[in-house]
Amino acid sequence: MVDASDEWLETITACDSYTLPSGEVISESQTVDYESFDPCFHLVHQPIVINHSDFVVESITSCHESYEWHGMTFNHSNQTQYATVTLTNEAGCDSIVELHLDFGDYATYTHNRTACGSYVWEMNPGHVYYETQRDSVFVPAISQDDCDTWYYLDLTLGHDTLVDGGSMTECSGYEWHGVAYYEDAVVYDTLLTAVTRCDSIIAYQLHIIAPYETDTTVVSCQPIWWQGNFCEEEGDYQHVFQSVQGCDSLVVMHFSLADQLVREFDTLACEPFVWYGNQCTNSGTTYEHLFQTAQGCDSLVRMHVTFNEMQVLTDTIRACDYFEIGGVVYDEPGITFIELDTLYSQSGCDSIVQRVMLEIKDSETMGAISGSAMVYVASSLVSGIYRYEIDTTGMLGAVTWTLTNPDWQIVEAANDHCRIYVGTPGFSQLKASFSVEECGEIERVFEINAGFYGMDEHQMDVKLFPNPTKGTLTVESEGIEVVRVLNMMGQVVEHREYGKTDHAELNLSTLAPSVYVVEVKTVNGLSKKSVVVCK
Repeated sequence: MVDASDEWLETITACDSYTLPSGEVISESQTVDYESFDPCFHLVHQPIVINHSDFVVESITSCHESYEWHGMTFNHSNQTQYATVTLTNEAGCDSIVELHLDFGDYATYTHNRTACGSYVWEMNPGHVYYETQRDSVFVPAISQDDCDTWYYLDLTLGHDTLVDGGSMTECSGYEWHGVAYYEDAVVYDTLLTAVTRCDSIIAYQLHIIAPYETDTTVVSCQPIWWQGNFCEEEGDYQHVFQSVQGCDSLVVMHFSLADQLVREFDTLACEPFVWYGNQCTNSGTTYEHLFQTAQGCDSLVRMHVTFNEMQVLTDTIRACDYFEIGGVVYDEPGITFIELDTLYSQSGCDSIVQRVMLEIKDSETMGAISGSAMVYVASSLVSGIYRYEIDTTGMLGAVTWTLTNPDWQIVEAANDHCRIYVGTPGFSQLKASFSVEECGEIERVFEINAGFYGMDEHQMDVKLFPNPTKGTLTVESEGIEVVRVLNMMGQVVEHREYGKTDHAELNLSTLAPSVYVVEVKTVNGLSKKSVVVCK
């Protein structure tokens, strides 16, 4: 209970300490009591509140090039920077704030990914990757306290591959996975799964060696032994051989007995001469002599003699496209005889005519390539391998074959031909490079277009759209019953059955970007069309 004589004064607020009138210093909040006799005795109460100053340390890390703090700018440094500022706290006392500032680096994250065919990265969803590569995405800081961030992609991307399994040789025919082959073909083995989950197909070149017969003719003046047979009568004799591939080969020998062999030849002379006792003096006369062969048969040789008073000496010149002699340019392809001079002979003939046999080769017509300009892509229906030949007349050294389409392959290359494997539809140039002595290096180009076997792109009763498509494909036709989608290897990747509808929709978004065959069976028959799936 407060005495009526007590006096309470207004509260005094101070920071850290307060000095009383008596000189005493207090540092904690309290009420000071003292006596007063003004005007009469009473007790005085003086409340004193002591507030205190603060000391605060702010530790900040920034990944920017500069940092603002209470009006001060700090630039990027590899060392910790310090600063202080004096502020007034809530109690009204001075407060010292000390800054400990460090600059950090960008934040980085690495994404290791493995995929097949293509890949979409969540950090860059607007871009599709089609090959193995490294990429990065920069994400700037949202606020002053955040750091810029780099996201790195380390992508390993595989693709469906066709592996060359080499070649196999069989006699007559061969069965491969339930299919009988009687001609050369490309056959495929089981799908193998690689680390990128891509399919690998092993292709084997199958060579079928059909049984064959060889005929040979032997003419003898006496009986002979042949492969264990004593041939004393005219007729056909047979023997079965085995080739290096292990296949049977039948050889038929047509044997005949001859009493006399006759051989004839022509000779040109400038003056009379003696031939096996015959005086050869008349032009146009035939002279004979009887010889005996090593087999003991008579051989009659007839010589037809022609005397020519004029002898022609011919020099041969070969050139490419054109040649100049005596100021005259010859550019017609073929052989041209050019008379140069006439001299008197010292060998018995009255004169010698000197001339040049000029052979002009047309570089534009040499090494022509022959083969199919329109071909079909390899599938379960066709092998996709085609042979192209080249005229090697006048060539020197080897022929080099190249293709401009990277998806096609040259499976066999020789000087006179090559064989190519067509794996995708489209266009390619087949090039043959070779050398001709007179013309130097020459390159020939043959253009090839490839499509799908049995493809009918002109049927108007079936419509496919959109084409190309990124996923959804609409099929319109009268009475659609079945729709199948096949890849380039002839494998069914989508199969849908309908109850005679006129409108069908397929979702092809899960298929890899490529060209596919769409088979549409309707009440009117079967139609095949191609569709391009892209991403």
